[in-house]
This record gives sequence, structure tokens and C-alpha cells, in this order.
Amino acid sequence: MSIILSAIATLDQHISAYLNNPSSYRPESCPHCGQAGLWCHGVYARHAQCESEGGCPAQIPRFFCRPCKRTCSVLPEYIPPRRWYHWITQSIAFSLLLMGKSLLWVRDELFDRVPWGPSLSTLQRWWCWLRRSYSLHRFHLCNRLPELGR
Repeated sequence: MSIILSAIATLDQHISAYLNNPSSYRPESCPHCGQAGLWCHGVYARHAQCESEGGCPAQIPRFFCRPCKRTCSVLPEYIPPRRWYHWITQSIAFSLLLMGKSLLWVRDELFDRVPWGPSLSTLQRWWCWLRRSYSLHRFHLCNRLPELGR
């Protein structure tokens, strides 16, 4: 399970915060069982999208909970969990697709904005996922916010 640490929007901010104040990454309690006193379990390298071709490695701290024997990671805000592209890249792609633009046009537009933009197959996978899950998301959003159904 990953916990997202807010207010760290770039790799440079992450490196500075991790080197100068590593205790800011330690969660107050286990996200699984709620027990306090997580033990630092090491780090792993995570490659996030950036201007270089291979991605930029960042050290991500892991923590171990002794009572439930599970681990959790603390990610900076700029690295989405289980994803390669930043949140804003997917948001721009969805906005353009919902405005009626074609997948090819969106890909070309993203390549102009993002040095290593998503491929056509990635955009198609995102778009298919959004169309498949639309009814579920709409149902839950309209239950919480009835004015959206009008």
C-alpha cells in the first residue's frame, strides 16, 4: 500500500525533503491496522517520468508494521502509485478526448507538451478504461452529488 505525501511536486523537492528531513516521510500509524511506531524497512528506487529518456530514479522509503507484519511505502505527490505518467498528463488526455479530439490528435498534442508522452496504445487503453467505468463512476457521483444527474 502506498501513502501519498502532499506538497512535494518535483524530484528536486523530494530529494531535498528526503535528505534534510527523512522523519517527515514516516507515517504516524499503519494504514492497514492503525498501530503506531512503524519501523523503517529500507528504500527502493522508483523511476518516474521526467525529461530524461529512461525516467528519473527516486528513493522511496518503505516502512514495516510489526503487529500486522505488512509494509507500506510513502510516495511524493509527483509520483502516482502504479503509474508511469504524471496525473496531469492523463488529465489533459481525458479533457481533450472528452472535447471530441481523436486519439492521434491527442497523442500529437501531448508529445508537444510532454517530452515522453504516452503512446497511442496507452491513450487507447486509458480511453477504453474510462468508457468501461463511466457508468460506475456516474452512479457513485450522482448518489453523492444529486445535482450532477440533472
